Amino acid sequence: MIDIQISESNYERLLHLVTTFADTPDTVIGRLLDEREARSNATELRTNSLTSQALKLDPDAPDKLTFTRVRSASFGKIEINRPNWNKLVRTAHQDAKQRLGSFPDLAAITITNIKEGKFEDFGFTYVPEAGISVQGLDANLAWQSSLNLARHLKVPIRVVFEWHNKDGAAHPGKRGILEWTPSEE
Repeated sequence: MIDIQISESNYERLLHLVTTFADTPDTVIGRLLDEREARSNATELRTNSLTSQALKLDPDAPDKLTFTRVRSASFGKIEINRPNWNKLVRTAHQDAKQRLGSFPDLAAITITNIKEGKFEDFGFTYVPEAGISVQGLDANLAWQSSLNLARHLKVPIRVVFEWHNKDGAAHPGKRGILEWTPSEE
């Protein structure tokens, strides 16, 4: 056994997860880890099923991304929960701000309209974790912006998406994959 220290607030949180009289902090933590691993395995299975028969697109010249829906996305080591194109852009900017440390450094490399602080007019969304506001983009510009930051930061980026089954979609009803890794340059 290994002894660990835990804050009172986290201990109280664990107590709320007790389900039987036999539960101990160790059994509760074990159950939490089991749930986390099950979610990770489910995500991996879902991603594998999403990517089978998907079109792998050139990250620098993807087909038109209009009328698409993001199914999974990651930026660096961040797996984006309930992703969409603009959530990818905000995550990329949040990660970039954290890595670079300052707003001017981020502003120097981004191709997206950003503002320091909270600004929620004209399509901007506040990203409190980064202390910045990011203007929303269409799918094509969202990919370009996120790819640009991934290249500057030298981190991988991956998006699995599908085109809606409608006129104007580049590949109606099909799935696509856009990805780039630093080893590609």
